[in-house]
Amino acid sequence: MNSTLATRRTVLIAALALLVASAASAQFIQFPRIGVSAAPDRYEPSIDVHGDEIFEMYIVALPPDGEPLLQHDYGTFHWWLLEACCGGAAELIDQEFNPELEHEGSVYAGVITSSEECMDGEAVLLCTLRLQMVVDEPGQYFVMGGPMALSQTCDGEDVVMTDLVTSVNYINDATPVEQTSLTEVKALFE
Repeated sequence: MNSTLATRRTVLIAALALLVASAASAQFIQFPRIGVSAAPDRYEPSIDVHGDEIFEMYIVALPPDGEPLLQHDYGTFHWWLLEACCGGAAELIDQEFNPELEHEGSVYAGVITSSEECMDGEAVLLCTLRLQMVVDEPGQYFVMGGPMALSQTCDGEDVVMTDLVTSVNYINDATPVEQTSLTEVKALFE
């Protein structure tokens, strides 16, 4: 009888642990986001880029995933652009800060964006980036931007934000060169 009672206890404890774990996972906290998007007014997680074309990406502040609006009226965002992965696959050609806001700093060292009017709504466009790929290898590369410090509401409250990563699906449009035979190559040196 003791082994049956011990087995029941073990099963009951395991079921209780699973119940507690599932309740905890349902309470996952969603944070507002700031970082790189392929769209200026929402999070677009990828962009297709062909050859050496110059393309645009955007630094945006967005509500938590699944929320329609920012939950706070923001006075200040502190953000930066992180180098693209894989050895700097994309080069920053130019940036254009949102002229309706005040900006101090640089995109790689950190920017403090503020406004006399509170920043709110579905999305806040902070900066437009113009980039160009510097690799010739087709593939998927990542550009990331994120918070450098806490953002602040217009009331001076600190707000934690998470980052946004956008993938660049790079397609090299170079056409393959015409095949040359060994005889043709030798003829070049005669």
